[in-house]
Amino acid sequence: MEVPKVIVRYLPQFHQIPENDRWWGAGFTEWTAVRKAEALYEKHDQPRVPFEGDYYNLLDKRTMIWQATLGKQYGIGCFSFYHYWFKNGRQILEKPAENLLHWKDVQMPFCFTWANETWARTWSKLNQKNAWADSFEADDGNIEESDGILLKQKYGDEHDWREHFLYLVPFFKDDRYLKKDNKPVFIIYLPESIPRLLDMVECWNQWSIEIGFAGIYFIGEASVKYELCNAFDALDAQVIRFPNAALSKMKATLCNGIRMYNYDECWKIILQEQYENGKQTYLCGVVDYDTTPRKGHNGEILKGACADKFKLFFKQFVKQNMKMGNEYVFLNAWNEWGEGMYLEPDVSNGYGYLEAIKSALVECAFLSQNDLSATDAALRKEDIHWLENRLVKMTKGFKILSEWLHLKEHGKRIDSYLLDKGYQNIAVYGLGVMGEHLIAELGDSKVTIQYIIDRKAGGMKNSLHIYGVQEALPPVDAIIVTPNGQYGGIKKTLMACGIRCPILPLEEIVLENE
Repeated sequence: MEVPKVIVRYLPQFHQIPENDRWWGAGFTEWTAVRKAEALYEKHDQPRVPFEGDYYNLLDKRTMIWQATLGKQYGIGCFSFYHYWFKNGRQILEKPAENLLHWKDVQMPFCFTWANETWARTWSKLNQKNAWADSFEADDGNIEESDGILLKQKYGDEHDWREHFLYLVPFFKDDRYLKKDNKPVFIIYLPESIPRLLDMVECWNQWSIEIGFAGIYFIGEASVKYELCNAFDALDAQVIRFPNAALSKMKATLCNGIRMYNYDECWKIILQEQYENGKQTYLCGVVDYDTTPRKGHNGEILKGACADKFKLFFKQFVKQNMKMGNEYVFLNAWNEWGEGMYLEPDVSNGYGYLEAIKSALVECAFLSQNDLSATDAALRKEDIHWLENRLVKMTKGFKILSEWLHLKEHGKRIDSYLLDKGYQNIAVYGLGVMGEHLIAELGDSKVTIQYIIDRKAGGMKNSLHIYGVQEALPPVDAIIVTPNGQYGGIKKTLMACGIRCPILPLEEIVLENE
């Protein structure tokens, strides 16, 4: 069995942009946080200093040639660039990847990870957000974004998906872009946040086939509850997001407000977990972890990391992935200096972590198949699965209800959204909590609910007619699907029954209605 290809996370934050100048101060880059980091306790390895003081600029071609050469020398198979695409096609930090596209002589294999989070300040009440520069928030009140939102993540419809896809096509066609079975590999950080993920995936696959590919190989990032998210049904594979998935299982100790975790324990969780849920599953190891350059005393640290330990853990990690049949292993990260996750050489460790990668890969290349056998950890109990699944659905339901209430507080109604789309006569799928709320809101509007669809139609009562899924359904302008996290499966069922009108998830209507 072949040694898997090592894919490293790659942060394009090391060059100046107008947005960072405005939000965090003139000249701000990732290096700003790294330089200003402080030792917050005895023997705290901060600030981290790049080898020979090389605070590079990613817009300098010589930097990317150096990174590509270093990666090839030490066994890095692919650099996964974080890709930022927001509402209405707004981009940020796109120049390093675009430059690479033009610099054909830079032999850097790459792919994209779509970091599809809203960017916000820490004091924003938004739940799913990226607020990585907490320590640099202005306290003088001179902030133009009064709600704390810096860049909003919205997904739109087929027109927006098409625009995004067309932007990516030149990258996909590049010979250096990672492909699996003639499919460009595209990773999505939060697939569960995309209301019509199934529809978007189907469109992208079709469009990619039209230009000569066999489709897109979609990989969704997942937390510890990866096996419970129906969003992954639309994707080809998943990658478990470590160290996050491990930290959620570990007990932290506090030191000056900093949450401290044990490096060895984190790796043991990574190596001992079992991932048998019927989905192709990749794992993501961790080099080191220290977010205090970005978060200050609110940061998190994996204590006890060093190159020697990393080599031992990484070797076991590669063996584990070989046993799982994985052709890829992911690693956090190549250059996340502000979170302590980097392979690039520094003053403290020199080339130690890169040497560990190379050494572990060479040793694993000579292992026999028998060496890959290891004792399997016990599978999760079915009752724990069920309880966790309920928790995930309840949390997501609460989020939708919260956003819905926010719309009502600002005088925005769902009927206006539907009428703008030309949907005056609709059907509602699902008579659960969400369905009842939708029926109540539309009761005094110009949108007419013609009937309800529910799998339990025979045992339910309502003033509106309730059809079963397999019954002949009268024509309507659209069907609104209300159950959380079940849109993909419900749409497939309805389409198999001959439905051809638009089928929309309630989640999309709530989250996209501005």
